[in-house]
Amino acid sequence: MRPAVVLLPSDFEDRIVAGSDAAIELEEMLLTRRPEEIFAAEDQTDWDEWAEFFSRTREPDSRRKGLVEIEL
Repeated sequence: MRPAVVLLPSDFEDRIVAGSDAAIELEEMLLTRRPEEIFAAEDQTDWDEWAEFFSRTREPDSRRKGLVEIEL
């Protein structure tokens, strides 16, 4: 599995408090690191830092991994 960074919505904590099943499930995944390849970005700055980090990573054969951004 390739790493995935999720840009959390600004009301993510509110969704957890409100009992959103999807938000609670995602929070549990992030807290337990299961899957361990998922990372959270709480804001645009976090997102940019993760993008920069992963753009510098390489495959075992030295090829750049690259990035794919998907907006839902």
